[in-house]
Amino acid sequence: MIVPAIRRLPCLLALCLALLLAAPAAAQVSGGGAEPQAVGADLEQLVRTLEDPDRRDRLLRDLKALLDAQRREAEEAAAPGVGLHLGDAVAGHTARVGVVFQRFVDWMGTFDQLPGWVAEQAETPSRRAFWTDVATVLGLTLLMVFAARWAAGLA
Repeated sequence: MIVPAIRRLPCLLALCLALLLAAPAAAQVSGGGAEPQAVGADLEQLVRTLEDPDRRDRLLRDLKALLDAQRREAEEAAAPGVGLHLGDAVAGHTARVGVVFQRFVDWMGTFDQLPGWVAEQAETPSRRAFWTDVATVLGLTLLMVFAARWAAGLA
């Protein structure tokens, strides 16, 4: 009895991980844009800069200097040794694992909100249709897997 349950554990963990990674993307909120007055003032200053030949030349020199600095920085970043690159890769991977673990812990902290979320999904017609489609696709996929395993067992 316990052995089949242990065999299902990786599938359950994979499902939890997939839900964990999908939840933050669905929960993202778009930030507000810049204030219209600030954008208008910036545009007016840019127009004045472009109309004045001296200021335009200075702007072009500054932009070219920035481009050169970015190119040099990119060349220096591409030149480090293998050990440094490997260390950066390990550090980046460790940071990503930490973020995923933190998301999992955060998700577990909001587990008590799950019944309300499920009720909201069931009450909204478009969300209900979405989850019905998801369940249909998953059900058909699992049915096809079982049929293929059954057919393979006959061969």
